[in-house]
Amino acid sequence: MIVGRFEDGTPVTLSRTARSAAPPNNFNYTNDPGTRCPLHGHIRKTNPRGSGGAEPEMAERAHLMVRRGIPFEDVKRAVLPSELPDADTMAAFLEKVAPLLPERGVGLLFMAYNHSIGEQFRFTQQIWANNTNFPTKPVGAHGLDPVIGQGANRPGEQKLPKAWDDATAGTLDTEPFGGFVAMKGGEYFFSPSLTFLLNL
Repeated sequence: MIVGRFEDGTPVTLSRTARSAAPPNNFNYTNDPGTRCPLHGHIRKTNPRGSGGAEPEMAERAHLMVRRGIPFEDVKRAVLPSELPDADTMAAFLEKVAPLLPERGVGLLFMAYNHSIGEQFRFTQQIWANNTNFPTKPVGAHGLDPVIGQGANRPGEQKLPKAWDDATAGTLDTEPFGGFVAMKGGEYFFSPSLTFLLNL
């Protein structure tokens, strides 16, 4: 729920369980008021699919960019992610999972192609991921993007549904989840199009 997708890519808004090695990408949040994918979920914050509420859908889509996250490992893992035990509490995580995680040498290389850095990458980070009040509906603070959000995460903002697609079950107030990404560096590069190169 923190990311909004299962490890195999299945969107949480479409299914309560992981279900596909080739998950669908043509979906939206029309019938999900946050009872499936939390309003602060990473994929919901960075690609609201018309549910952001601050702009018409076509204007909202203009901020999207072609992007990929590429995992890397400089140090061979002793335990693969799929082999990690489950943990229902923070205490269980610290006891059973944390000792098995790598301490260095693993990460994610993020790459995105932008027509306008200011209207795409910077907009997505500043106006969506870092904005506790985005999406704008329902009105209220929903918390920062838990994966890439920067800023203060206040207790009680990031709410997780207690049961998938069951509004009567209520929500779970979690400890503020943030600071997950430690950026090690970044650059903007100019990537000319083939048309540009042919016309030199």
